[in-house]
Amino acid sequence: MNKKKKNIKPKNEKKVEKNIGKKVEKKSENKKEKSENIKLKKILNKYGTHLIFLVLIIAILIIGSITIGFKKVVFILLGVLLLAGILAFINKSRKKKLKNKDQKEKIEKSTKTSHFKLKIFLLIVFILGIIGFALMSVFFYLVVKSANPKYDTKKLYNQESSIIYDRDNNIIAELAFEKREIVTYEELPEVLVNAIIATEDSRFFQHNGFDLLRFTKASIGQLLGRNAGGASTLSMQVSKNRFTSTEAEGFEGILRKFQDIYLSIFKLERDYTKKEIIELYANSFYLGGSSYGVEQASKTYFGKSVKDINLAEAALLAGLYQSPSALDPLVNPDGAETRRQTVLYLMELHGYITAEEREVAKQLTVKTLLKNNETSDSKAYLAFINTVIKEVETRTGLNPYYTSMHIYSTMDAKKQAYVDKLMYTNDVIKWPNPLADAGVAVLENGTAEILAIGGGRNTVALGYNNATDINKQIGSTSKPLYDYGPAIEYNNAST
Repeated sequence: MNKKKKNIKPKNEKKVEKNIGKKVEKKSENKKEKSENIKLKKILNKYGTHLIFLVLIIAILIIGSITIGFKKVVFILLGVLLLAGILAFINKSRKKKLKNKDQKEKIEKSTKTSHFKLKIFLLIVFILGIIGFALMSVFFYLVVKSANPKYDTKKLYNQESSIIYDRDNNIIAELAFEKREIVTYEELPEVLVNAIIATEDSRFFQHNGFDLLRFTKASIGQLLGRNAGGASTLSMQVSKNRFTSTEAEGFEGILRKFQDIYLSIFKLERDYTKKEIIELYANSFYLGGSSYGVEQASKTYFGKSVKDINLAEAALLAGLYQSPSALDPLVNPDGAETRRQTVLYLMELHGYITAEEREVAKQLTVKTLLKNNETSDSKAYLAFINTVIKEVETRTGLNPYYTSMHIYSTMDAKKQAYVDKLMYTNDVIKWPNPLADAGVAVLENGTAEILAIGGGRNTVALGYNNATDINKQIGSTSKPLYDYGPAIEYNNAST
């Protein structure tokens, strides 16, 4: 009998079928991937612009919250979005009015190309924005990291004195913030508080330690080479004088400025009330005439406590904050008077005084306001001490009055005492009149060390120094260098 043959497929055919199945599966997978990519592209084409805007808005919210506050940033963004919505609505309404199909087609083509260009532009902006945001994040991290260790509240009122030594290691001066007379906010007259705010920080009670409008105005003014006023608020000035430094140049200057902004917003303004910050400001600064703080300055210039001063006197004190050494009324009464008039103008501008009050205060000039006596502080070694303090500030960026340090100088006490006697009395030479002045620097020939300084006959603390600050031609001093020396050396001239 013939048996039916089983329909058995060869092994090779099974392998072929399996391979075909796999290829079909791969094709289907590829099709799925392509369809998914197409869908993703469609989503990006449709919502890419929105995503870019969303990321930019988030970045603006973060940066804006740090600088001007969350509420202000939200308010500004809502205004911009509202304006953009109005413009989009106007554009749509204009399209509806076009009846001609050809015009519509042209507009659609142009809008497509413009949309494409816009997307490329937004993509570039987005990439640059991400890079900029990353760099800003790193910079702000550096600001916070470097600023936090500097915030030591003990520096506000409690610190050790800085000590200056002469060449023989004898103490010649002790500099300390505590030596000034501290006054509370309640003891400050309202007229002085108003004068300080009108002159130094007119929106002090409105901002959170950083005034963005003022900062922007000052920055633009500096870029244009104009004097647009200072950008620092009262809080930032306290931070600069008590925690950071006076560095103003290069990257260090920029870093210091943002450290002051950070410390003002997140430290001072959170730990202290506005009144306490004004109290710190009034007591912290050097105000000329060997005086630190408004109480000492008031007694030095007017012979009375600060709580008893009038409008004219308050305007003088408030004006000294700009440049206490240059505007010291004992040394430069004309400059102090000009600044005082500016303060009165600003007080009227901001509504703190009337035009009549300003006019009355203008009549009392600086010369009539000052008491007829010099500062009570001793002038012994003062010119040399001034020179030391300025050099320390130049080298370190720190003020010895605010930062405790031991300073070893090259001063010879005997020579300095003789120079002081020469400058302040008629015992060594007879000065012809009160206007006659001089500047003296005594050097060690072998080492060029400065042994004594005579800064002038009317030397005051941190004031103008005839020996070190004068910027005139050296005159006959140059003759031995350029004439006599070469003549003797090369021409055998007689001495």
